[in-house]
Amino acid sequence: METAEKAKTNAQQIKQVHKAAAATIESMLKEQNIEEHEPRVVNQLVEFTFGYVTSMLDDAKIYAQHAGKQRIELDDVRLAQEQQRRRSELPTTEQLAKLAESINAKPLPAIKPHCGQRLPPAHCCLTGVNYKLRAANPPPKKMPKSALRTHLANASNGAAKLQLQLKQEAAAMKMGSGSFAFVRKEVNNNKK
Repeated sequence: METAEKAKTNAQQIKQVHKAAAATIESMLKEQNIEEHEPRVVNQLVEFTFGYVTSMLDDAKIYAQHAGKQRIELDDVRLAQEQQRRRSELPTTEQLAKLAESINAKPLPAIKPHCGQRLPPAHCCLTGVNYKLRAANPPPKKMPKSALRTHLANASNGAAKLQLQLKQEAAAMKMGSGSFAFVRKEVNNNKK
């Protein structure tokens, strides 16, 4: 219950502060003879002001803690404001010219004479080879003589069976297509 009440009180205080800030900004706009503006402008300026002040006070708190102080003092706020101004300050044209002159005083490194596109060192590039190719058909291993004899014998038996199958198919083709299918089935059954 107490936390809900505190949250409600905080929300009411924030609304009051927001209304007071909006009224202050309205009066500032009137002082500058700005009479016509969209209502959203006031809200945007209030948000910008709150953000700027919050940032400034956060920096001042850091400076006060660094100095070993318990509270933020005016000097801390002034220091935070000065640092904020320095961060947002753009260099003048003269400062930029001096900086460019000092940088351009150093000569560029000589270009190495070689043809092709100039790339950084190989270890810095993604163009290096990071793979190895493997042969699609590895070279056959040498077989012992006994295995070679067995292999040749099996191959000759297979060749004889193939010749027999071709003769049967040729004979079936002479008889007609129906017979060919029958003979073909018979040959397939013989293979099993």
